[in-house]
Amino acid sequence: MIKTVDIKSETYENSIILLGFFDCLHIGHAYLIEEAKKLRNEKGGKIAMLTFKDGFYSALGKDFGSVLNFTERVEKAERLGVEEIIGVDFDEEFKKLSPEEFCEILFGNHKIIGAVCGYDYTYGNGGTGNAETLKRYCSANGIALTVVPKREVFAGKISTSLIKEYLSEGNLAAANILLGEPYFVVGRVVEGRKIGREMGFPTANVLLPSGKMPIKYGVYETHAELDGKTYKGITNYGARPTFSLEDLVIETHFDGFNGDLYGKEICLYFDAFLRPIQKFSSVNQLIERLTKDLESIK
Repeated sequence: MIKTVDIKSETYENSIILLGFFDCLHIGHAYLIEEAKKLRNEKGGKIAMLTFKDGFYSALGKDFGSVLNFTERVEKAERLGVEEIIGVDFDEEFKKLSPEEFCEILFGNHKIIGAVCGYDYTYGNGGTGNAETLKRYCSANGIALTVVPKREVFAGKISTSLIKEYLSEGNLAAANILLGEPYFVVGRVVEGRKIGREMGFPTANVLLPSGKMPIKYGVYETHAELDGKTYKGITNYGARPTFSLEDLVIETHFDGFNGDLYGKEICLYFDAFLRPIQKFSSVNQLIERLTKDLESIK
């Protein structure tokens, strides 16, 4: 079970630290993890990942949210081989830290074995610290440092901003390539209006987690593991104009699943964008369209 500690109040030792924000843990970040594993094989210890807790973008005065929230990042990091999470609250005090102060908090008195960062990593107040200043600090303090060079795909830099652009456009195929796996949402199933059940399409409704960036409204092919078995689904992500409902809801009908999911936390993976959301003139038209959607994923 992965361990989570707070950078200011808890001790972490014998760690090789991954440095970055890791908004979505894309394939570029996976290279960093592989380099950390090489260091671990050479020097021992455990792999720890530094990442900001929810509220990072709000603290910057931005409201677009992250691809993966803190809980989702922890879950994915564990699957990728990270053994410890060092959580950071991006508060006013932390924002004002100089690069030197940041390094003292991160490395001081923690018996850190090594660190791994990307070539474009920045830290400290205003991002004034970078890979070169980190090299100097680590060299002076006997800490092994690996700086991972630029990686490209689609003839461009692998970046969180590009993934966000793809998700906003509904280009799930490209986004999922950069993510290294399907985009996902972790959330608890809440009780809805049960209209789907009346139509013969019972749904599991999940609210978009706080601080998580919305993706393009549409109908998606999805899947989730429910009660130990994987089920495919069709997910309406967004409004429900046929019923004059404009609030964002993530509403999934799982093919062949008949159990009770109310109150349970599920991890919903988005495999493909099927179509835009439509307003139908009757419930029967909607049922016909959902039947076709369901057939398309089998």
